[in-house]
Amino acid sequence: MIEEATARRVLRKALSSGGDFAELFVERRHGYSLRLVVPTGDGGEK
Repeated sequence: MIEEATARRVLRKALSSGGDFAELFVERRHGYSLRLVVPTGDGGEK
């Protein structure tokens, strides 16, 4: 999901301002979308 070199670079940057702890959370997500089109009887849609 995320390359190790990228994770190390991000964590190094996060800790560079004096923090003691930093972690990354990565989540792979898939989205779905649905659209309902209802004819109105006059040729339009609502």
